[in-house]
Amino acid sequence: MAKVCARSSASSLLDAILAEALQLGLPHPPTFDLLDDGKLIEWATPLRVSSIEISDALEIDLFDLDTTTTESSESHSVDLDAVLAFLANLAHPCPVLAELS
Repeated sequence: MAKVCARSSASSLLDAILAEALQLGLPHPPTFDLLDDGKLIEWATPLRVSSIEISDALEIDLFDLDTTTTESSESHSVDLDAVLAFLANLAHPCPVLAELS
């Protein structure tokens, strides 16, 4: 994934994250503009809702909801390594970890 620099925008970071997601084989998700000029990316199925929110200040929040159990996780102000791990888990969920939770 491209490095984020001080001149990056939420739109350019969104594009980089989408490119990485598509390279991992994830379907192209809908994206939404946020009121603060940030961006939201969301993958939703009947079993799972996962999203990445990018603020105008380039802070990244991750959200994941298992709709079968209503268990969710949130991570705030993460770095790009956490985004890559999040995307990789969406593309290839680890069944061993799923059994442990």
